Amino acid sequence: MEIMKQEIITSSSASGLNKKIIEMQGDGWEPLGSHQVVTTLIRNVVRGEVYIHHIHEYSQTMVKK
Repeated sequence: MEIMKQEIITSSSASGLNKKIIEMQGDGWEPLGSHQVVTTLIRNVVRGEVYIHHIHEYSQTMVKK
């Protein structure tokens, strides 16, 4: 039976995630499935004004045999 390592990598940008994927591929890691994006909506109220921020977190499962 072959032992496989798994790691989930994350980044706050698509380009940052892509850079991490390319670096790990150089060390023998391979992406498993497609990437995921989680968007969190942050709502702040300051002096009656509503400010909405979108925070994105990109992730990819990587495996290595």
